Amino acid sequence: MLHFYLNFRCVEVYEKLKNYSQAVSILKFLLSQSTYLPDYRGLWFERLALDTDHHLKMSEEAILIIKKALNDDFVRVGR
Repeated sequence: MLHFYLNFRCVEVYEKLKNYSQAVSILKFLLSQSTYLPDYRGLWFERLALDTDHHLKMSEEAILIIKKALNDDFVRVGR
């Protein structure tokens, strides 16, 4: 479980370094599993959609990510 938490911390570092493509790939890896840190899935989807749309200028893919997040059973209403 610590491995997944550390990966999310790496996402924050990559975003600060403006390396959004690397941050997106780690977020996709984190979201590919549903066993560890399920409470973070909403935050991960939020960061993924933001990085994909705003920073990488891939609006259509960001919309697909949002649709996937809305259908994810682990995403809580607060996110």
